[in-house]
Amino acid sequence: MTSTPARLQSDRSISKASSSSAIAPNGIVPATLVTSANGSIAINLLAIAPCPPALPRQLSTPQWLNLGLCAVAGSLALALGLGLSAVQNQRTALAFFAQDTVPSILTTLRIQDSLAGLDASVANELLLPPDQNLEARQEADERQKKLTNYSLQVAHNLSYGNAEIRPITSLQLGLGEYLMAIERARVWHSQGKTVETILAYQVSAKMLDQQLLPAARALGQVKVEQLARAERRQQARIEFSRLGLALSGTGLLGYLIAVQLFLRQRTRRTLNPALLSATILAFGVGWSVLEALETSAAQLTQARTESFEALIALRTMRTLAYSAHADVSRALMEPGITLEYDTALREKLRQIVRFPTAQSPSIPPSGLLISVAKTLPDPAEQRLVQATIQALKTYAEQYERINKLDQQRQISKAIALTTGYQSQQLNGSFELFREAHHKLIELKLAEFDQSIGAASQTLDPLRWKLSIASAGILGLTIFGIQQRLREYRL
Repeated sequence: MTSTPARLQSDRSISKASSSSAIAPNGIVPATLVTSANGSIAINLLAIAPCPPALPRQLSTPQWLNLGLCAVAGSLALALGLGLSAVQNQRTALAFFAQDTVPSILTTLRIQDSLAGLDASVANELLLPPDQNLEARQEADERQKKLTNYSLQVAHNLSYGNAEIRPITSLQLGLGEYLMAIERARVWHSQGKTVETILAYQVSAKMLDQQLLPAARALGQVKVEQLARAERRQQARIEFSRLGLALSGTGLLGYLIAVQLFLRQRTRRTLNPALLSATILAFGVGWSVLEALETSAAQLTQARTESFEALIALRTMRTLAYSAHADVSRALMEPGITLEYDTALREKLRQIVRFPTAQSPSIPPSGLLISVAKTLPDPAEQRLVQATIQALKTYAEQYERINKLDQQRQISKAIALTTGYQSQQLNGSFELFREAHHKLIELKLAEFDQSIGAASQTLDPLRWKLSIASAGILGLTIFGIQQRLREYRL
């Protein structure tokens, strides 16, 4: 039996061996086998217990400042990219509307009024014996040249596939047949064959009313519908890029303010001038860019809702006027259906402008010309509108005289009043209307170009403004943070 001093010595040996054991890298002390003085083996069971893990070391102030600098730089790069994207999307929408869609739509409207004008000139030409209405023949030749030019422009500007190919094909094929029908009428007219002349003209008029004008309207409608779809897509992209710019700018301001507050807490200083300048610059540039984008969008909207829609109304009005002018000659050429042409003419004139009558004196003036007049607040422009209205009134009065002569079977006098170019004759008053109307078109075209130019000029400085401001914000942020980091290096 072992004595008490021997047992105490053995325990001390085990304790000493346990205390000298090494700790493994995983924090666990390996078990130790200990041999006592009398040869017995003991195991240190406490050695297998894990040591508590070391707490993660907290970031120092310089590390936090460098992390804040990276956050500011990243949010600044994101805001710059989204800002440039917003500017580019706005410019793309502007170019698409001004350089692609508007010219093509207006060209289809020019095709319509050229067709109607050619018909009016040919009908007027056929009322008199050959070579006695050279002015009408010259006008018809000019209309034919313009019509060919416009149809080629439309054919070379196809952007929407089959939706455009069908009406333009119908227009191109029908146009050749229509011109051949006109030439046949002229040949019969030169030979003095009145019946054959009227029949050939009726064929051309039927082709115009049932094929060519509907095809031109269908082509214009396709372009208007495609414009609406494209504008919706572009508007969605513009709104998305603006929202992204606003959110990224807000994030940038948040990071700059957070770094400012952190420095205030750690350094006990109220403000960092460089960071304060960067914050003010970021807010000012972001606000000015968003405001400029909104201004450009408003200018584009003005060009579309006021100038462009007024141009559409004016071009439609021109087609109606030419068509009504043709109805006068058609009625004299085909006495059997005078009432039909008379009804059609009066309806076309009412679409251009409708005045109060004795039966309805309280109804305000309406029509395409009145809608255009509402977009022309300048007194000089209003005088031009009044001149157009007065010319149209004179034209209507002269038509009433022609209609009365026709009813009295004074056909020769009615034809003379219709084909004359004096101011008190129908062609002369129509020329006065056309000149005043053309000035309105030029006025609206200039206004449209001015609105588009203003929208483009609003966007022009944004690219370099964003780039220079971003460089300034980043430089001020680095300077402000490096000032504090330098203090920690000393």
